[in-house]
Amino acid sequence: MASQQPADLAFFRVLDSLILSVVCISYASVILLAFGAFDARLAIVAGLLLAATGRYFLPASFEPEHAASGKPVFPVVLVVLLAALLFRAEPFRPMHGGQDQGVYVSMSAHLQREGSVFIDDPVPAALPDERSRNIYASGMPEDPSFAASVQPGVYYSDGKGDYVFQFYHLHPLWMAVFAELFGDAARFYALTFLSLLSILGLCLLVLEMTGARAAALVTGLLLALNPLHVYFSRLHVTEIVALAFSAIGFYYLARAARGVQRSAPPAATATLAALSALSLSLVFFVRITGFLYLPLVVLIYGLGIWWTAQHRPAYTRQVIGYGALVAALYGVSVLYGLYYSPIYALEIYRWRFAGLLGTHWKAILAIVSLATVAAGIALPFAVRSGGAQRRLAFAARPGVWIGLASAAIALGVAGSFYEAYVIGFTERYAYTQHYLRFGVVGLGAPIFWQTGAVGWMLYTSPLLALVGIAGVHRMPRQWPLVLLYVFLAVCLFANLAVNVPVIYQHYYYARYLASEIVPYGIAIAVAVTFLSTARWFRVLGAAAIALTIPFHLYYVLQQMPVREGARPYASMTRIADTVGDGLLLLDLDGWGGRSDGARAARLQTPLTYYYGKRVFPFESRELDEILASFEGVSGADVWLLGNRPSTHPRLQLVRTFLYRDNRMDSAALIPTTFNENYWRQVLYLYRVPGVCETPGCDLRFSDGRLYPIRRGYVYAQTVLGQGWHGLEEDHVWSSDSQTLELSRRWFDAGRWPAALRMELRPYAASPEHLVTLIVRSGEVEEEILFDGGGLAVHDVPLGCPDEGATCTVYLDVDGARSPSDVRGSADGRTLGVGLYNIGFEFDQEQP
Repeated sequence: MASQQPADLAFFRVLDSLILSVVCISYASVILLAFGAFDARLAIVAGLLLAATGRYFLPASFEPEHAASGKPVFPVVLVVLLAALLFRAEPFRPMHGGQDQGVYVSMSAHLQREGSVFIDDPVPAALPDERSRNIYASGMPEDPSFAASVQPGVYYSDGKGDYVFQFYHLHPLWMAVFAELFGDAARFYALTFLSLLSILGLCLLVLEMTGARAAALVTGLLLALNPLHVYFSRLHVTEIVALAFSAIGFYYLARAARGVQRSAPPAATATLAALSALSLSLVFFVRITGFLYLPLVVLIYGLGIWWTAQHRPAYTRQVIGYGALVAALYGVSVLYGLYYSPIYALEIYRWRFAGLLGTHWKAILAIVSLATVAAGIALPFAVRSGGAQRRLAFAARPGVWIGLASAAIALGVAGSFYEAYVIGFTERYAYTQHYLRFGVVGLGAPIFWQTGAVGWMLYTSPLLALVGIAGVHRMPRQWPLVLLYVFLAVCLFANLAVNVPVIYQHYYYARYLASEIVPYGIAIAVAVTFLSTARWFRVLGAAAIALTIPFHLYYVLQQMPVREGARPYASMTRIADTVGDGLLLLDLDGWGGRSDGARAARLQTPLTYYYGKRVFPFESRELDEILASFEGVSGADVWLLGNRPSTHPRLQLVRTFLYRDNRMDSAALIPTTFNENYWRQVLYLYRVPGVCETPGCDLRFSDGRLYPIRRGYVYAQTVLGQGWHGLEEDHVWSSDSQTLELSRRWFDAGRWPAALRMELRPYAASPEHLVTLIVRSGEVEEEILFDGGGLAVHDVPLGCPDEGATCTVYLDVDGARSPSDVRGSADGRTLGVGLYNIGFEFDQEQP
């Protein structure tokens, strides 16, 4: 083995620092979020601080001795990453609410903005009266309790009114980090970054197993061109994110294992093992199905204890620490999910295990878990005896695990075809809506083309899949390959036999093949090709690789014209910018000719959580009543969005938006075309007229409301600040100190009026008892003197700040008195002036 190249040493130092930083930022983000204090900048700084501290104290022997031929690895990595980036340079922008990818994107913006898992609904507080709040509540679940669906992907977390998103948070947290670092548009490139890390991890893993740069190069190019990996590197679901952390974890585990074999300094191997455990455990905070990794961890732990006890006793504690750390972090992730994503966690656990283990699945899982932990604690003591080592030797034979894994793969494939037969040829699912909506019930023979087994073969490529399986059987003593093969078999069986035996939404549901089965299948096939000592097998493997590249390249090129989500993102951004901080009424009618909240959620979810808007969904029969509540209430801040024109006299059309998209066509298992008019809608944005949009504007009290001339009303509470008494029929009494609160959005073109007109009557003023009112706004102050009790109009100049969104007018009364003092009344209030009307005058010279 040639010595380490200086250029390579620098590359691996940078790589290790990068990976350590990614891992530390990930844990910092999750921890901050768990405490309701996530801030992307704080997470970045805290993560980099942890990484820098850890890197400083890492032993010098942590530096790698890569298993290459002595030639530099960096050029190989650079070629692979550039080739991968070529097909991933423009990610999708999936904004559609209700779909998994749209929910993840909206989650990222919400977490970046709010910093907390639990969601408080801001809409009820923005509604003007009980009537509108009742209408809003009628569109929510009748029983606002645990697991009630607010909208697709958003649920009540308890009976207190908090919501939670459906999914785990690490993926959207990374999107939030990228948005904070590089701007909002960069949010979508977090997946691109993690996609490149996933390819890099698998390349280096194959390099560790084979010692051949060419093997790493081939692995990287096959993944760079793989149509499944490319597609889900652009669509924001979690499969590629999970793959990134698992590939990195396995790579550092392989480095640690090689160090143990060579008796490297324990401090170095312990550091590698810890980084492997930390990275692998991040999968548990990306996806709840991290339990698929536990059989592999148990196997690694058992084999590691057995082997080190015999050959490297000094490293046995490291194996124990590795297993304990992964098990502990998995336990933490389970508790994390049950508290911070409770609906999703309970649903998945119940769905996955209740069907397999029956009604007592919780007790069975608890017993199995405790038994596994007990066995793990006992194993280091058991292997000390020679008899136990001899008895365990059979279980440590590679051939045993290769046979079990092959049987699991065969059962998974058989289960996939059997379930397809049941769906396509029997009546078992004739009334199951989940299958009916995809048109697969009673489909007949064509359903076999849609099986997960066929999808696995196509996305891996049939020749590569067969080469990988055959190669593992020909080389039974390659333990790294054996372990990956067992891992592949567990995931393949779980998905094909249980999870997605039929890919009834074609490539979209094939995402379950993207996180483990296809990428690790490719890595195994390449590794066995380069490790084989038989020339004919290497030629067969090379032929499989050569045929796979154009096969997959063709399908990748079909994907390149697709810009899924770009048009909806542009349309909704323009809508959000137009609406500003206002309240948006969303018409649910007309979606497919009926009221359909699930389809309207395409807009509601991103507008609410991505853009942070207050969205009020309603049905058209409620429009009159809603507008009656909102007439004149900060009028310019109330908008209506629908997908059909409205003739309502209270609405002014602002603009229309063409909301359409294109997506990969689902007519074939591997997508080959795209649909240009995917979800094509014309959206109409209306504005509710404002309160004061004329050169002169008067608001008069009546029935406890301020009525502008020829318009609706604005609630007095939106104008009256602190210090006023309760509203009376046509006026309100001041005390001795109070304020008026004005909003720029009330006024035409957003310009402040030059003067405030008030119709006032002082309380108990006389020549003997003068009442003085001092009116102050900004730098302008005016004094009004009352020597009698008549009703009169008074104009005072306003000094509202030019750029301010609001303006506070301070009114101080000298001479306010109580009716109890004046005439012995029981009324103990301190009364200054009575306010009957408010008006505004504008400087006509202003533009």
